[in-house]
Amino acid sequence: MQDSNIFGFDYKETKLQNGDGSDSIWSSIQGEDGKLIHCKKKTYEMIQTDAVSHIARAFQQEGFEVAPYIHRSGEVIGLNVFLGDRMTRVGQKKYNAFIKIPNNGGGRGFLMIREIVAICGNGMVFTKSKQKDKSIKIPHSVDYPSALKLMKEAVTQFMTMVSEIEENDRFMLEEELTNVDILKKLNKWFYEVEMPLSHKKDMSFNQFRELLVTDPQSVKSIDRYNEVMVALELEKGYNEQLSRGLSMYTVFATLTNYLSRRVEASGSKAAIEIKQERVSRKISEYDLV
Repeated sequence: MQDSNIFGFDYKETKLQNGDGSDSIWSSIQGEDGKLIHCKKKTYEMIQTDAVSHIARAFQQEGFEVAPYIHRSGEVIGLNVFLGDRMTRVGQKKYNAFIKIPNNGGGRGFLMIREIVAICGNGMVFTKSKQKDKSIKIPHSVDYPSALKLMKEAVTQFMTMVSEIEENDRFMLEEELTNVDILKKLNKWFYEVEMPLSHKKDMSFNQFRELLVTDPQSVKSIDRYNEVMVALELEKGYNEQLSRGLSMYTVFATLTNYLSRRVEASGSKAAIEIKQERVSRKISEYDLV
C-alpha cells in the first residue's frame, strides 16, 4: 500500500514576530492550497494530515473503505469510514463512521455514526453516545503501530454507538402514536427548531397551529413546512410496505427524510459530512432521540 498522504496537503507553520523582531508565541497556519486558516499558540501542536493518513491506512489494512474530508481548507479534517450493512428492526441499514478532527489544539478526533436506511435512502449523523461525545486522543505525530491501536479503539467505540442506535430504534418503534400525535410532535419541532425567529416574531405555538388550519399561506415558512408533510406521507408509505404501524419512529424518520432533502438542496460549500452533521443536530439536540 502506498504511503501517500490521502489529504494531499500538510499544514505549514510560520512563526509570527513581535514588533521588536523577536519571535512571538503565535504562528500562522496555512492549510490546503496554502490558505491561511488560523493562528496558534506555541503551547500546542497541529495534528498533521500525514498522522491521520496513518490511521486511514490502518482502517484500510483491516478491509474498511476510507475517504478523507476537508472543511474550510483544513480548519477541520476527517475520515469517513464505511462500516458495512446490517439488517435491523427498521430494515436494512448502511453505517458510516466519521472521525472529525478540529485542529484547534484539543488533539482529539470526535467519533460519529452516519446511518442510511435502505428503503428510503435517508439517515442521520449521531454525534453522542449516552449523551456524551465520543472521541479518541490523537498525537500530532502517529506511527503505524500507534495508528493501528487508535483504529481498534475507534472501531470498538463505533460499534458501541451502533448498538445504542439500534436499541433506540426499538424504543421508538414500541412507542405507538396516532396520526394526531405525530402531527403535534412534528409541529412542535418545526416551530421550535426549524422555523426562523424572524418568521415567528410575536407568534405563539398555538397561534402557529391555528394558522396552519385557517390561513397556512400567511406562515412565512409554509414551503418548508409542506416539505415536512411530504416527508411524512413518504414515511407512511414505507410503513405500509414494511407492515409497520405509526410510532415515534415515524416522527424520527420523517425528520431525517426532510433534513436529507434540505442537505441535497443546500448551496453550502462545506464537506457533505459537515452538512450532514449540522442538520442532524436539529434532531439530536432537540432530545427527540
